[in-house]
Amino acid sequence: MYHYFWVVVLIFCCKNQLRIISCLLVVFIVVMFCPVCCCADVVNTRGRELAIQKMKDGFYNFESEIDLTDCEITPADIAELFVFVIKNDPYLFFVDTKLTYYYRSDGSCFKICPQYNATPQAAAEMMVFCVEEVTRIASCADARLSEAEKALLVHDIICAEYEYDTSYINDDMFKFLSAKKGTCQGYAWTYMAVLRELGIDCCYVASDTINHIWNMVKIDGEWYHCDVTWDDNKDGKPSRRHFLCSDEKAVRQGHRDWYSAYGDKCVSLIYDDFDFSPLTHKVASGDADHSGNAELIDLLLFRAGKEKVCSVCADINRDMILDDADAELIRQIILSSAK
Repeated sequence: MYHYFWVVVLIFCCKNQLRIISCLLVVFIVVMFCPVCCCADVVNTRGRELAIQKMKDGFYNFESEIDLTDCEITPADIAELFVFVIKNDPYLFFVDTKLTYYYRSDGSCFKICPQYNATPQAAAEMMVFCVEEVTRIASCADARLSEAEKALLVHDIICAEYEYDTSYINDDMFKFLSAKKGTCQGYAWTYMAVLRELGIDCCYVASDTINHIWNMVKIDGEWYHCDVTWDDNKDGKPSRRHFLCSDEKAVRQGHRDWYSAYGDKCVSLIYDDFDFSPLTHKVASGDADHSGNAELIDLLLFRAGKEKVCSVCADINRDMILDDADAELIRQIILSSAK
C-alpha cells in the first residue's frame, strides 16, 4: 500500500506528458517490490510457525537448548512467541517464565535456553493428575448438549468446585486443580483445557492494564468472552454475567485493553442479553460418581461430603446448593429405579 500511494501522487501531480513515465513507474514498483514483500511475509509466517512448533517440542522434551537457526526470528518475536506458547498450552505449567536466548550479528535468534520448574518425572506425574481431572470435569458434559450448554456446564462446575486464591500462590492449572483454588490464570487454563477436551476451541485473553486473564470460546463459529473467575461468587452460586459476551459487553463490564491468543474479535451479540438460567444440564440425575447409574453409592458419597461428588451432578434440583433436598431426591431416584 505504501508503494501504491506514492505512485498515485506521481500520476496526478505530474504534467500530462509525464504520466506515461509515471505509469511505467507503477509497473516497475509492482513487479519489483510487491513480490519481495509477499515472499518476506510468507517466510516470516513460516518461520514463526516453525519456531512455535520447535519450542513446544523442546519444552515437552525438557531440552536445555532449542535450536531456532532455520526460523529467522528476531529477539522481539521470540519474546512474543514464547509467551504465546506457554499461555496457549495449559499443560506447559512446568516451563519457567524466564528465558535466555542468543542471536547473531544480523539480529536473528539461533538458540533459546528455557528453564523448568520441575523435573521430567515430577512434571509427568503432575500432568497425569491434570489429565485425569480435566477428563473428570469433561465427562459431566453429555454428548447431546449443544456447544453453548457444554461451555456453561463446565463454567458452572469450575465455579462450584473451586475458589479464588487470595494468596495468589496457585497460578497454574496443576496448582489450581490440586489445591481446589487459584488465581485467574488457574481458572482460565483449566477452562481452556476442559473445553478443548470437549472439542470446543478456547484460548486465553490477557490485559496488562487490569492485570487479568480470562478466555475466549468459539461457539457455533463465533468467538465470545468468558470470564470464569469473575463469575465465581463466594456464596457458591455462579454468576453468568461474564459468560459468552461480545466485545461491547466485555468493555461495559470492566474488561479493557486485552490481547488474545489469536487476535480474534467477539462481534456476535446473540448472548449479550440471553437468560441462561432456564438451561438444564442433561446429565444422569443423581449419578454423582459418573458410573452411568444412580445407585446407593451416590447417596453415600453425597452424605460423606460434597467434596466426594460432582457438585453439579449431585445438585438435582438445580438450586446451586447441595443440601438435604438433593439427598432426598437422590434417594427417591434410587428407590424408583429399584421397582
